[in-house]
Amino acid sequence: MLLAFKDRAEEVSTSDIAAIVYHEEFGMLGKILGSVHSPPPEIRKAKSAKAVLHRRVLYHLNRLMEHGLVRLTRTDSNGEKYYTLGLNGNEELVFEDYRKRTLVLTKPRVPSLPTEAYEEKHVLVKFSGETWLETANALLLDMQDLPSMFRAIGPLYSEINDVIGISNFAMHANSAHDAAEFLKRTGSDAKDFGKRINLLVDVAELDKDGKQRILQMLKHCAASEQPVSFVLEMSSKDVQTNFNFLQQAFASYEGRKLYFKNKDITSVPYLTGKAGPYTFDATEMKRTEGSPVLLASQMTLMVDVKKFCETFSFSFEAFDDLIQRTLKSLFYGNAMQRRHAGVRFKNTMALGGTLSPFVMARDYIRFWNYDFLRLTYDAKMMENVFRLIRKRAKEFCTAQESIYASCGMPARFRSVFSMAHASLSSDYFTTALDRSRLEVSALKDFYDQGFRENMRSKELLTDMFDGGFQLTVHKKGPYNTEDAVREVNMMLNTYKIPFFAYAADAPKGTLKNLKSFA
Repeated sequence: MLLAFKDRAEEVSTSDIAAIVYHEEFGMLGKILGSVHSPPPEIRKAKSAKAVLHRRVLYHLNRLMEHGLVRLTRTDSNGEKYYTLGLNGNEELVFEDYRKRTLVLTKPRVPSLPTEAYEEKHVLVKFSGETWLETANALLLDMQDLPSMFRAIGPLYSEINDVIGISNFAMHANSAHDAAEFLKRTGSDAKDFGKRINLLVDVAELDKDGKQRILQMLKHCAASEQPVSFVLEMSSKDVQTNFNFLQQAFASYEGRKLYFKNKDITSVPYLTGKAGPYTFDATEMKRTEGSPVLLASQMTLMVDVKKFCETFSFSFEAFDDLIQRTLKSLFYGNAMQRRHAGVRFKNTMALGGTLSPFVMARDYIRFWNYDFLRLTYDAKMMENVFRLIRKRAKEFCTAQESIYASCGMPARFRSVFSMAHASLSSDYFTTALDRSRLEVSALKDFYDQGFRENMRSKELLTDMFDGGFQLTVHKKGPYNTEDAVREVNMMLNTYKIPFFAYAADAPKGTLKNLKSFA
């Protein structure tokens, strides 16, 4: 069991340990649970057997903890426990296995990062904590059939820490009679592992059967609170030809948040996860057509702008120093991930075929309370700061790639800016700034001067955050599906916002001030 920790500086879950110690049994159970054709009684039996293996592992881990050989690091929201070796970086454990071989077990040193001083003051946070080097953030799958897709997704839960997107899902909805069952099984597994699933649906590609299946899935997810998000890819032209379907979609989803990608503005996929939005570079995307798997993001570091300003005296030089150190940390982490990709991402790599899944992967710097600069100074100052540091970030990435290329070692390193999702605020960041939500009560609100100013600020943020920006339009007051479709159409027609959500969840009351920046 201790060998499960070999060459692992990061924490290891009970599932990882069970998969190593009980390799054959765990593998057989995985095939049963990973098949869409397994009957329910067999699935229940396999889950029970898997739980038995977990209990065996926990028994031995508790014994190892008593002797100080392993240490419990955390328990996730699903109750799964994570452990590390109870050794320092310069200690080693020597023992013999049952074949009398002498084995040496050490805990590898985790290299110091340039951002440690900022991490200590909680100005900068690693997304996914201690596993940030062992897992990637977001991945996009594009496969020909759902059974293959389901089998592929199962092993990826240990390699992806945030969201898995399924591209071209309209094709599957049109042809797969078991699409709804695929959704139920996938959503259940994703919930167990604490991951998100995105279904990317080009509305224009849906036929009559496909639309009915999508409506069925929306209704199921609305009722069961699955960790599945629907991203409807469409243009304003698609609204007119699919008006009735969109009305039914809003009715089926019962006011929950639907995501929309504006095809008139961008052709690249958008994903949304716990950390925030993810997207791809449009120029690079053209070179990956037909690839079954693409990593959108390898790793994420998050910066609390308000905390930085409160902890340090703000200046451009100080803020630039923070970003440069963040870039260096991402670069070191990026190199380590790629060096061990064959081991740490073996399931992802196996799906890639001739094209590496890392070919378009980028590293994210996400900002929380980014508009603190606007509130403290002004909007123009905030815009200038972000434009300058983004320019400096691109120069840093280009320089690192050039250095390695000149040494005969081509290396890819791209870092982009984005926003940190509000759902992370209670776990990582300072309290969110007091700001009004973007709410509409009727079509006339879109012509309000305050609303237009607000949307212009959102367009600015979309340009500033090249890694993706996401906003939500909240419906206020009485809700009906026809209004919802017309208001989405107004967003698609009028504003340069490639990715947004619509939610009929606004509280009753007076309309809030629409002049808020963020």
